[in-house]
Amino acid sequence: MTSGAIAGRSNGGWHPGSVRPFSELTPRGQRGRLRALSLEALRRYSARIAPTGLHFFAESFNTVFRVTSGDGDHYALRVGPRERIHPEGTEVTEVTWMAALGEDGACPIPRAYEADDGSLVLRQGHPGVPGERMCVLFDWIAGRPLADQMDTDLVRRAGRLSAVLHGHAAASGPATAPLVPVADRVLYWLVEDRLSELTPTYGSLFLEARDRAQQTVDSLWRHPPHRPHLIHGDLVPSNVIVSGARLTPIDFQDLVWGFEVQDIAITLSSLHRFAEATTLVDAFRSGYRAVRRWEDSDPALLAALTAGRRLHQLNLGLNLRKPGLTEFVRRAGTFI
Repeated sequence: MTSGAIAGRSNGGWHPGSVRPFSELTPRGQRGRLRALSLEALRRYSARIAPTGLHFFAESFNTVFRVTSGDGDHYALRVGPRERIHPEGTEVTEVTWMAALGEDGACPIPRAYEADDGSLVLRQGHPGVPGERMCVLFDWIAGRPLADQMDTDLVRRAGRLSAVLHGHAAASGPATAPLVPVADRVLYWLVEDRLSELTPTYGSLFLEARDRAQQTVDSLWRHPPHRPHLIHGDLVPSNVIVSGARLTPIDFQDLVWGFEVQDIAITLSSLHRFAEATTLVDAFRSGYRAVRRWEDSDPALLAALTAGRRLHQLNLGLNLRKPGLTEFVRRAGTFI
């Protein structure tokens, strides 16, 4: 399987003013442009798929389209945004680890498919769409997100899944950091630190929280609990698909080089948003312990790391400026 090369293609002959700028389009209009870009990308998988249907499915940081082939198979085409928040090469590391998980039978995992030139990750441009977008074609995973059906049994099984991912990375992953973010900073994505923009409204609340969290991260890296390795970096209920008895982790794009307790803190941060947070956290911990040792960390350590996760997401929101930002900031303030 080819995993190192990223195929490239230019944006073509589009010139500003020839069509309405992408930023001035409605969300529906932007999705239409991205659909056209997706069709261009799918032509580069002609040896594998002849698409008969392409439908918008979801949008958060990436845009996902559901692809139907002539033989009735379904795929997910993930189209990245213009903004690059991960180091170049992150997506290659992502699909390489996912392939290893699948080949080793560690857990159910969506497969990423090679394009006609052997690339697993494509750069794709299209007239009227700014920049080039990173595209990956995955298996379509049928089912519903864990976030839509939270109960203690499923969350306990998600804890087991987290432990399996950690065990696989610790035993089989690279010995040195590949091209992914390194979680030795609270704000490790490649975006500007904009938390000071909140000072006129919130005073020093967020800046002081960032500094406290960074002190915790610094201490963790000075006294590491184990060798750092790849961690999922976003194993939250919306990124675990439930289908019958099977739980499938998806969206490894935010994978990071760090420590298991940091990955656990990311999951716990998401569980704290649900009404039965205490019960769900206990269930996750129980499932994890059934597979792998759960370090009895100082509660203050996990609290600082979960606060750091919220600041990390908040800072991304301040950079992307998507609708709903004001409410997002307000809610973040209640958890810091």
